[in-house]
Amino acid sequence: DQKDILETLMIQDSIARASQINIHSMIITAFATIDTLINGLDTSFTDTTLYDTTFPVLVTNETGTVEYTYGLDYTIDPELGFFNIINSELLDAGLVTVSYKYFPLYHETEMDGGFINTIFDGMRIIIQDSDVGLNEDSTKWTTGNSNYRHDITPSRLYPADFELQFEGNIGDSITIDVYDTRSPFRVKNVTHNDFPPFRISDYDRDDEWDPDEPIMIRPYEGQNSPLITIRFYQDSLEINETIIYDTVEVDTGLLITEITIYDTTDLDVIDPVQGDIFTVAINRPFSIEDVYSFTSTASSINADSARESLKNITVVPNPYVVAASWEPRHLYQSGRGPRKIDFINLPNKCTIKIFTLAGYLVNTIEHDDVYENGTESWNLLSKDGLEIAYGVYLYHVNAHELGETTGKFAVIK
Repeated sequence: DQKDILETLMIQDSIARASQINIHSMIITAFATIDTLINGLDTSFTDTTLYDTTFPVLVTNETGTVEYTYGLDYTIDPELGFFNIINSELLDAGLVTVSYKYFPLYHETEMDGGFINTIFDGMRIIIQDSDVGLNEDSTKWTTGNSNYRHDITPSRLYPADFELQFEGNIGDSITIDVYDTRSPFRVKNVTHNDFPPFRISDYDRDDEWDPDEPIMIRPYEGQNSPLITIRFYQDSLEINETIIYDTVEVDTGLLITEITIYDTTDLDVIDPVQGDIFTVAINRPFSIEDVYSFTSTASSINADSARESLKNITVVPNPYVVAASWEPRHLYQSGRGPRKIDFINLPNKCTIKIFTLAGYLVNTIEHDDVYENGTESWNLLSKDGLEIAYGVYLYHVNAHELGETTGKFAVIK
């Protein structure tokens, strides 16, 4: 998000201090090439980025009639929000008018779930980065009905997800590995949309992939990663788990014994067919190419539901008993205290009026809060600051466009 700022600043010691820090007002067009090298769990990123930078900042005299040039008349220290004034006319005038774009959130570096990131527009972005590693939960058959079991050996990881995309059935020749072994699938890097080299361990030397032969995703040319081995097993089990708890009372309390029974059933093996996909998912840290965007929507009130919820407004405690000896005395008002009742389940804005049974207005309370299911306290004093008498009272809540509701409460000895 960004905000347009226009303000007139006083120049002191050649510096005009903007109202915002971390201006970072430059428009940056970046052309980036990222080389990634991973040895085991150690990741090395080489970023060769060319930046085409301009400053969408307008600096003028106080009246806005004279425009000044960046680098010649002024420079900017964006992190501090400083305009360093060079032009002698501006220095003599002592005032400068600036217009710039302010980015509330820019180049935040905290990615460990901390709470030190900038608060903007009432929110804070909390980011949790991850190390490079195999995502076992998401590594599975993602398309099709094959139930082959699998074993993944990530010898050298790479920050990308890979797929075995079956474009044929077992025995078909769709692609070949680096040793010309035929396979019915393609190995695709779906993160970067390319096809890494792979090798099949052709145990029976028939130049054709068999389901029990491991598949190794090989390093890209000039790199030493990835190196990930995938092996399938043509057996599948359904495992049902039953836990039995046996509880016995002993001298020291309860003795609880837990027994787990596993019931295993062999399932019919389902081979992969054309269209099936097996995914190898990798947890990977953020990179310069990652973009996360979101849209926030302000809360709103459903008028029909809000009118219906007015009936939930009530007073607690009801009745209010004034005979509690532990109640302290008021410091600046007559009688004992402090005492209070609470009106609960209120809309964020409403007017509460309290009456005697005879219709005399005792007090008026204006409730205005950010919470949409709020509470308002009343100290049991009249609008004249006097303690109210014991008895039954009526209250009227005017929620303006939402409607009105009434109720009663009692104050007893």
